[in-house]
Amino acid sequence: FEGEKRTAHLMMNGVLMSAGLDAISIPADKAIDFRQKMVRFYESKNADEVMEFLADLHPALNNTKKLDAEKEKKSENDFGRSFQ
Repeated sequence: FEGEKRTAHLMMNGVLMSAGLDAISIPADKAIDFRQKMVRFYESKNADEVMEFLADLHPALNNTKKLDAEKEKKSENDFGRSFQ
């Protein structure tokens, strides 16, 4: 599992970087969660959970989610002001 995981991570980041995208890094505090999701993937052959986890770690997607949340908050504030 360890060697395959490292190889897969390198390959994944190689593909991302060759497409001009940032690499994905799994922070130490999320490593156990990642391993648990990988075990469930190996058992179920359903990659949805682990793919969502990895997508959430991608810098570009993470920044997009932050921007969307900020836009939503601003929109809610603007809506509230229209009734004042």
